[in-house]
Amino acid sequence: MAIMTTRPTGGHDLIGTSSCPKQVMGKKSRTFQSIFPSFRYTIFLRGDILRKPYLMTVLIFLLLVIGVGGTVIYANSHPTENEQTSIRSILKKYERAAKNHDVNNMIKFSLDLSWPNQKQFEENLKKLNEDVLKFDTVALEKIETDLYKATVLVQTESLEETQMELPVLNLNGQWKIIVGQDIDDYEKLGDSPTSPTIKPAEFYKKIFS
Repeated sequence: MAIMTTRPTGGHDLIGTSSCPKQVMGKKSRTFQSIFPSFRYTIFLRGDILRKPYLMTVLIFLLLVIGVGGTVIYANSHPTENEQTSIRSILKKYERAAKNHDVNNMIKFSLDLSWPNQKQFEENLKKLNEDVLKFDTVALEKIETDLYKATVLVQTESLEETQMELPVLNLNGQWKIIVGQDIDDYEKLGDSPTSPTIKPAEFYKKIFS
């Protein structure tokens, strides 16, 4: 491919002067309108460039670029959607761990306000001997950066089915379900759109950092 430059006299097509395709030195030429209304330029295409294998290669390359670019743009424009998918997955894993009394995974996916120290948390979890019958996620709402509110239905051997609102915190790049709130707090919920049980993200980070 060659792009001709403007010359004051003879011999070559002048950029910006030709408005229709011309044949120069046996090469096919096309004139294009640039982004500037008053400026046009002519590109001379060699015959081998027009061959189908070359065009197919260019087409495939452009499709790959558009596909990768579209994926990146979608991911960047839907951060909340991606976060919610990750959090819902963690809530599901925690549900399985709680029902199976899998202490290691319960610790992996949660933090407890009653025992901020992870060693104490593990020791007390091992002592608990109560079956979790239900832990169903009803809703998930973003409160602020690094903090979501998960509304769940919880039922155990000693607790009737109760709707709870649990903070889900991004701590050091990992989402953690925060448990250990006082059950009495949930009686304050009523029909209030705000939750007295959800504190700011910094409140939890100070406790668990």
